[in-house]
Amino acid sequence: IAYDFASKGDYNKAIDNFNEVLKMNPTSLDALLNVGNCYGMLGDYQKSINFNNKVIQYHPNDKRPWKNNAINYEKLGNKAKMQECLDRANRMN
Repeated sequence: IAYDFASKGDYNKAIDNFNEVLKMNPTSLDALLNVGNCYGMLGDYQKSINFNNKVIQYHPNDKRPWKNNAINYEKLGNKAKMQECLDRANRMN
């Protein structure tokens, strides 16, 4: 259901549904990534960064949150942090 809301652009409802998943499984890779992506789509880049940082904490070998954070930092105008995130993502396989 959450994916359906996100695909239709209803990011707030998608976040609500993904948060229900996180209540049952607080380390869910898909739910954390998708909540972060939804916040990014809503323009709340700091919340998106916060969720991507949780992915990094629980799933340190996944480079997607680093790439997502690079985009968020770019949107926030922080080129140094953007480059740092891209460098981290590029060092991962």
